[in-house]
Amino acid sequence: MRTVGGMRISVDPRVELMQTVLYLTGPWAETDQSQAWTPYVERLRAWFAPVAAHPAVALAADLVGQGFTNVKPNRVALHLGDPPDLPELASVARCVEEALYDWPAVSTIRDYLERLREFAVESRFMAFFAEAQPYRDEIEAHLAETVKASVVTELEAYFGARMDDYVLIGCPLYGSNGLKVPVPRPATAACIRILPHADDSGHLTWPSRAFLTHGIKHEYGHCFVNDLTYARIDDVRALAHLRARHRDNYYDWWPAVVNETIIRACSARYFALYPEDGLRERGADWERDPHEAWLVSQEQQGFRLVRGLERLLATEYEGRRDSYPSFADFYAVLLDWLRQEDRRA
Repeated sequence: MRTVGGMRISVDPRVELMQTVLYLTGPWAETDQSQAWTPYVERLRAWFAPVAAHPAVALAADLVGQGFTNVKPNRVALHLGDPPDLPELASVARCVEEALYDWPAVSTIRDYLERLREFAVESRFMAFFAEAQPYRDEIEAHLAETVKASVVTELEAYFGARMDDYVLIGCPLYGSNGLKVPVPRPATAACIRILPHADDSGHLTWPSRAFLTHGIKHEYGHCFVNDLTYARIDDVRALAHLRARHRDNYYDWWPAVVNETIIRACSARYFALYPEDGLRERGADWERDPHEAWLVSQEQQGFRLVRGLERLLATEYEGRRDSYPSFADFYAVLLDWLRQEDRRA
C-alpha cells in the first residue's frame, strides 16, 4: 500500500475476489467488466478453471440477473475484512436496507457471502492474489506516480467538507466507482479505478495524469454529493418534467441522473479552475478549450442541465462562498434552480 496526498492506494483483495467471481459468470457486458484479453485475465481463467462451476459463481450469476452489478458488489465488499474469512466489519444488512434503489434480498446476499468464503478457500484465492503481486505493484506504482497529489485538498476546498479517510483502489477487471463506506473509518471515501486500460486486442495503456485526476475527482465527488440528494429524495423525485427529458443516458434511476449532473457540472468547474488538468489528449477541441469541450461532450451524452448548472456554480456558489461555506449549504439553492428548470421543461 502507498499513500499520496492523503489517499491510501492499493489493489484490494476484497474487491478482486468479488470481481473475480463475477467475471467467472461469463456475461461481462452484464457485469460491466472489461472484456479485453490480457495476461492477467489469462492467468485468472487458468487458475480458477477448476472452480468455475462453484456454487458461488452460480449464485453470483443469479444476483447479476437481479441487478447486483456496478457499484453494489464493491459496496458490499468494502464492508468486509480480507479473504478468505471476509469478516463483516460493518453491517451488510444495514447497507442493503438503507439503499434507496433496488437490491437483492439481504438473505440472498448473506448466502452469497457464505459461498464466497468457501470459494476463497477452495480456489486458494489469496495464493492467486499473492502470485499477482508484481502486476499489483505495477498498478499501485502507476497510481502513486501519476495521480495529482492535491486532489483531496482541492475537493475538500471546493465542497467545504472533509471525509475521514480516502482510499484509491486499482482494479484490473472493473471500474469506476465512487462510494462512501463505513470502513475503515465512519466516512471513508473510496474510489475504484480500472487499471490499466485495455482495448479489445488486449493492448494495455496507462491513463495520463490529467485523465486519472479527472476520473478520481469525479468518483470522490459522489462521496460529497450523493447523500445531499438522498436527504431530499422526495423533492428530487418530484421533478417529473426533467425526469421525462433525461431517459436517454446510461443511468436509469432519476436521483442517480441528478447526482451525475451535479458532479459533471463540478468537473466543468475543475477544468476552469485547474486548466492544467484539461483532457487535451482527447483531440484538437480539447487542446483548444477543455472546459468547453467537456460541456459539449456532456450535452452529447444527454446531460442537458450541466451547462446551466455549471454557470450557477460559478456565479452563485463560487462567487458567494461567504454565504455558502459548503456545498451542503448551497444545495437548497441548487434544488430551487432545478425546480425552475422543471417548470420550463
